[in-house]
Amino acid sequence: MRNKNVEEFRLACKEYFSSLSVSALRAYGVFLCLRKPSTLNKTELIAELIAVLCGEITPQRVLRGAPLKNKYLDPSIVESVESLKKHFLEEEEPVLQQQGEEPVLPPQPQPIPPAIVKIELNMESLSQEQKELLGALLKAL
Repeated sequence: MRNKNVEEFRLACKEYFSSLSVSALRAYGVFLCLRKPSTLNKTELIAELIAVLCGEITPQRVLRGAPLKNKYLDPSIVESVESLKKHFLEEEEPVLQQQGEEPVLPPQPQPIPPAIVKIELNMESLSQEQKELLGALLKAL
């Protein structure tokens, strides 16, 4: 049953990723920390993305190389992949210990405790656009 869900997930991801542009897939590859997503063609990139999502490949963040030209990642891509994961890979029914007993639900994730972050920033070195973005970020917090 589990393998069938993984295969269905693979097919659904392949179909969804095929509808996206190569640049969007590369941006998602960077988001997933794929190694050198810009050197892969669309077919190879789709295969790598699916392998990472299925847990077959462990991505590694590489800090070398030229900076990205297109840093924008469409949030709908992440949302769509998460909904596919939820639909195909999460178990819908609770696991039963023995016949006739109450269902045993999987443990709920623990909330992450709040963290204190200290950032020192020289505002004079920022451009006007960077100042506006920083202001918007601080308002969102």
